[in-house]
Amino acid sequence: LKFLKRRIGSHIRAKRKRDEVQAILTTMRKHHK
Repeated sequence: LKFLKRRIGSHIRAKRKRDEVQAILTTMRKHHK
């Protein structure tokens, strides 16, 4: 149970980080234009 919980937590963290990077990239593109 603990292992599964940790895996899910790391997955959510990775997803959040990817979304953050995507947002940064989009804002950079907007500023570039």
